[in-house]
Amino acid sequence: LDLFPQTVTHAAWTGMSTDGYATPTYSGSASTYQALVITEQRLVRTFDGIEELATTTVYLASTSTFSALDQFTLPDATTPELLAIETFRDEDGVAFSVLAFGS
Repeated sequence: LDLFPQTVTHAAWTGMSTDGYATPTYSGSASTYQALVITEQRLVRTFDGIEELATTTVYLASTSTFSALDQFTLPDATTPELLAIETFRDEDGVAFSVLAFGS
């Protein structure tokens, strides 16, 4: 885990609010993961299949499964838009995930 010196907080999407504003709601129990956060610009294919410029790449040391609607809080306390998720596997299953965020 020395390669993942930072932490990122994950809150799972639970639905939309019913207060008339239809804002996203997230799980009250967030999880923290070891991560490597890199500020870089690169083109990624979004969940909608569109190429878009990502400004932050996060490598997560996690075997968890994430959703396109989940919320991630980065070490600088921002919650940028999640553009793409890549999952890498080894012989035991999921090894780590790479998340791309927009500005």
